[in-house]
Amino acid sequence: MKKLSLIGAVFYFAAYAYFIIAWLVNLYNFFICDFEPSYKEEIIRFMGIIIPPMAGVTVYF
Repeated sequence: MKKLSLIGAVFYFAAYAYFIIAWLVNLYNFFICDFEPSYKEEIIRFMGIIIPPMAGVTVYF
């Protein structure tokens, strides 16, 4: 098995950290939504919570 180089290890750590932080930001923003029609923002945030890799994209909405 190949060992990861230092750059590869930093990349993996940064990617995991980004997705964890994005998921937490999505969770926070979901709880402060107003839940009034139209539910577009709430649906986007909910999808980012249920499908964690999607949180990296939905965090910007």
